[in-house]
Amino acid sequence: MKKKYLLSTFIRMTAIVVMICITSINYTFAANGPARFGHLSLDALKSHLSKIITGKVTDEDGLPLPGVTVRIKGSSTAVGTDNTGAFSIEVPNEQSVLVFSFVGYVSKDVAVSGKSVINVALKSDSKSLNEVVVVGYGTQKRANVTGAVSSVSGKTLAELPVSGVDQALQGRVAGLTVTNNGSPGTAPVVQIRGVSSIGYGGDPLYIIDGVAGSIGGLDAQDIQSVDVLKDASSAAIYGSRGTNGVILITTRKGSRNNKAQVSISSYGGIQEVTKRYDLLNTNQYLQYERALDGAAGIGLPPRLQPANFNLPIYAGATQTFAQTNTDWQSAYFQKGPIQQHDITISGGNDVSRFFTSGGYFDQDGITVGTFFTRKNFRMNSDHNVNKFVTIGETLTLLLPANVLASPQVTGRRLPM
Repeated sequence: MKKKYLLSTFIRMTAIVVMICITSINYTFAANGPARFGHLSLDALKSHLSKIITGKVTDEDGLPLPGVTVRIKGSSTAVGTDNTGAFSIEVPNEQSVLVFSFVGYVSKDVAVSGKSVINVALKSDSKSLNEVVVVGYGTQKRANVTGAVSSVSGKTLAELPVSGVDQALQGRVAGLTVTNNGSPGTAPVVQIRGVSSIGYGGDPLYIIDGVAGSIGGLDAQDIQSVDVLKDASSAAIYGSRGTNGVILITTRKGSRNNKAQVSISSYGGIQEVTKRYDLLNTNQYLQYERALDGAAGIGLPPRLQPANFNLPIYAGATQTFAQTNTDWQSAYFQKGPIQQHDITISGGNDVSRFFTSGGYFDQDGITVGTFFTRKNFRMNSDHNVNKFVTIGETLTLLLPANVLASPQVTGRRLPM
């Protein structure tokens, strides 16, 4: 009994000694350095541990900013500040960087780097607040706009290979729905914040350089900016015509820098259907028909009976219906080339300025026999007679051609 007790005591003591030896091997202490576990320093271990960061966001005057987005850079993790400007966010490691952003203020990046409390003061972004927006009666700085107004620059619209300005607005403005009708050159259905009438057209009112009109045929290359008035205030300005919303279009003007400018832009491309249905050929269709109707005890339909199915496809032809495999998708769809070319000449000085543009747009539809062609010319100028009087004019020439499967008119004959 005594021998068993001594043996078990010896085993326990041996285990303790072995553990102490392992610990002493893995833990090394440098005279002037941090403690290390194996080959990983404690500082490195700390850097991989998540932690909670708290703080407060204020403006330049020290007032709290509610609703500021606090995001971990390089990830989708984000929180917002409360009514007092306070926030709390968990970061994955000490190397994390917090991005503070808010509308009307300059974004700011702050590295965690061992901090547990981060207080930030954001500076106002005077550039965005001083942006000029067209608002019905005139223009205002964006900082002073109180209505629901969205703006799209002409440069953004000109980047899209579409025939019309209304098509270029698709997906660019919140609350604006653009439904294309498919055929080249056909005006899409444009609605602002849904359908407002079931018995009358829901198209918005278009104002081009202060004059109500149509944007059909207006070249996107000639546009300076587009502003969309979406709330009820537009009806107060334009009456019942503004019930469905108002789209204000400002066209490009010449500059007053005493220099003439010439600009040429051109692009081309191909449109085609990228995904087609995998259809049955003649033999596969016959097998499918027998599997369906034959199993139900139904005989061949008249069009598939040998007396009709083996007839020539037309009088005098050697090919029968049974020998014909037609891919109707290939017969109906085609590759549609699209191209646009524009040239603009502009200039001016302190007294007068001018802008002239010419454009050519041509688009073949992805279905045979459909296409749209537009030739446009636009010229405008204005002259300062004195401090109070300015005169100007705008001239627009448009030659559109939009045809749907009419070879006699288009000259682009359908394949036989």
